Amino acid sequence: MAFERFEAEKMRRLGEPAVSIFKRGGFGFNRTFCLRYLDEHDHIQLFYDRENMIIGIKPVPEDAKDAIGVRRISGGKAATVAARPFFTYFEVPHNKEKAESFKVFWNEEESLIEVRLKSIEDDIPMQDVQS
Repeated sequence: MAFERFEAEKMRRLGEPAVSIFKRGGFGFNRTFCLRYLDEHDHIQLFYDRENMIIGIKPVPEDAKDAIGVRRISGGKAATVAARPFFTYFEVPHNKEKAESFKVFWNEEESLIEVRLKSIEDDIPMQDVQS
């Protein structure tokens, strides 16, 4: 039998993947998001489902149509994307006073990451939903 030591410090640093939406219309991706979804890609495509208020993020190669570059920060551990034109084009509602963080969900059918701006079941904004 071989014991393995639990590395508590690693667990604190690696929480759930999350996306921050900045007040001026941009995205921040935490370390876990980058490790899980952007490990092999430095570009994304953006999508929006107006009816359900869901942002779709798809990691893609640089030469993909409408690819947007991801800027690595914190020594490559996190990332940001300037996306003001996306928010303006789709009139995506977001907090213009402060940044907000959202959990993300993998959509297997569409092969993309979902950022749900409201709870689909009852139209409650996600930041108001208690886990």
